[in-house]
Amino acid sequence: MFRLIRADKEKFDFVVDSQTATFIIGVMLTALKNKYVDASKDEKAYIERAFKDILTLKLSDDNYE
Repeated sequence: MFRLIRADKEKFDFVVDSQTATFIIGVMLTALKNKYVDASKDEKAYIERAFKDILTLKLSDDNYE
């Protein structure tokens, strides 16, 4: 499940399959590397490590909570 929180603090939760989740995470990593996301170097490194850790998890299409 992904949670999108807009600037006005409205939250949207949505469930995607593992292939889509991997794509979304890849896009986020690309945005960080291309400096499209406004964050400090330390914040970017932390976020990038977190996303890479998520990518190494085995995502199952069958298990949603």
